[in-house]
Amino acid sequence: QLLKLERDPFTLNHYLWDTINNARLKKFEEKLDQAILVSKHPTSPGLCEHAFLKTQMVSWFRDDSGIGGSNIVQEAEEMIAIVHAYWKTATKRYIDNVCNVIDEELCKGTKECLMETLTNLSTDSLDRLFVEDGKTVLLRKSLTAKLGRLISAKEMLHSNCLRE
Repeated sequence: QLLKLERDPFTLNHYLWDTINNARLKKFEEKLDQAILVSKHPTSPGLCEHAFLKTQMVSWFRDDSGIGGSNIVQEAEEMIAIVHAYWKTATKRYIDNVCNVIDEELCKGTKECLMETLTNLSTDSLDRLFVEDGKTVLLRKSLTAKLGRLISAKEMLHSNCLRE
């Protein structure tokens, strides 16, 4: 059932576009770093450092923005970024949904089954299922007796204080 729901790529999760934009920014920064690194070591004789830097930056911008590049390459790079981002988002959604299905089907289903079974049991059956440990019974009797004595003592002190 869960796989059937997740078969078609779809999400309203805003992290998808955050991840896509982060991938784009990372690619942008990598290409910029490459252009800056190349511009620090001029290899073209006759160009001043400023002109060489400008040439490298224009080349970098052209490569990064896809100007003059093939549409197929641009679309493939964009598709890779989107698939990566969608996969990252979809796996988180899938994990959340698996937990929800387990909760819904297993936990709530078990609870309903248990409640139905327990309400149909006789008093004798319930007593056998939920029998108390002997030590607990003795402790409860002891504490109940102690509580009774403390209440009596409190009442005696209270009545003595009122007489005086």
